[in-house]
Amino acid sequence: MRQKLTERTLSRKAEGEVWDEYLPGFGLRIGKRKRTYFVMGRVGGRQVRRTVGTTVDLNLAEAREKARGMLADLARGVDPVDAEKRERAEAARQQRTTFAGVAADYMFELGRHRKDAAERQRMLDVDINPRIGEIPIRTLARSDIKGLILDKAALAPVMAARLKSLIHTILNYSLDEELVDSNVAARIRLPSVRPRDRYLSEDEIRRFWNGLEFTRLDPQLRRILKLLLLLGQRRTEVGHIRWSELDLERGVWELPAERTKSGRAHRVPLSPLALDLIGEPDGHEHVFHHRDGSPFGRFSISHAMRRELPALGLADKPATPHDLRRTAASQMAELGIDRLTISKILNHADPTITGAIYELSEHWEKKRLAMRAWADKLQEIATGKARPSNVEPLVRAVQ
Repeated sequence: MRQKLTERTLSRKAEGEVWDEYLPGFGLRIGKRKRTYFVMGRVGGRQVRRTVGTTVDLNLAEAREKARGMLADLARGVDPVDAEKRERAEAARQQRTTFAGVAADYMFELGRHRKDAAERQRMLDVDINPRIGEIPIRTLARSDIKGLILDKAALAPVMAARLKSLIHTILNYSLDEELVDSNVAARIRLPSVRPRDRYLSEDEIRRFWNGLEFTRLDPQLRRILKLLLLLGQRRTEVGHIRWSELDLERGVWELPAERTKSGRAHRVPLSPLALDLIGEPDGHEHVFHHRDGSPFGRFSISHAMRRELPALGLADKPATPHDLRRTAASQMAELGIDRLTISKILNHADPTITGAIYELSEHWEKKRLAMRAWADKLQEIATGKARPSNVEPLVRAVQ
């Protein structure tokens, strides 16, 4: 039946098809559960019927306008279904060739195999893709990247350098895949960054160590922060200690090469104070963990310390977890411990032949005595009381 479709027609209860008198080839199918607009025409000598949409998705004016375009396609010999498929394919192709799409391909093929894969994905999700992710890789401009990097550098210079490096790597991947003709991130200069030299004074150490007990931090995070100051090791190394790495009887932490920044296995002497902070195995893989056994995230420790700086008396002169590592090193130097021993404790790289030879023996006894001397000194600072065990290890450590 042909009649001019109106809003009243849409509410008709009788099932069946109603053809629009106003736009030939356009109609409405009234079913038990839904009402569907459609068009009918011929393509290549065959009659085709194509769905326009439902009355839920389109009002009558919208449906008639869309139908008019589909009927025009049919008149030109173009099947609207094929056109829609091509549009979807083109949209998908464009999505794959945006910066975010290419970055996803890079992460799947190469990035996910790196030790820092989770951090790279976080940088893409949080810092990079929200700014440049939707830009087609071929039209990505140097100014787009430079703006992102310089804005980040104003707040976090080190992170800005990491973002630049990741973008540069992804664009090199794009070059290899012949998606771009040049790397527009090349030779973008960052503002010069002065290395941090922050370390805690003895008064700050006392406030930090004792103040941790009065913060709102998870007790495990408190222990991690204390161990960072006591052991002088890196944030994720301490935060992700596994029980399998520890020999509690001998007081040794065997840090495997895949968990160190230098890529070298590292042995850390554990003083009685360190062993007290580590505690006893609790059936989970990691020493410090959430209720489900998973370790704390890479940035949980930094964020936790930043939140509690006022309670720790460090708000006026903020400190970071890495500053605790620097504090441990400077305090050992104050005790008279030689630089080579401190370097071995920190697991710094030493490319010299002499360094390589010392690396074989690890300077173990001096490391052990130095760590014991620093632990004694730390307890003295925190309590204000000298420990009887402090003198003998200190003298032997500096000899």
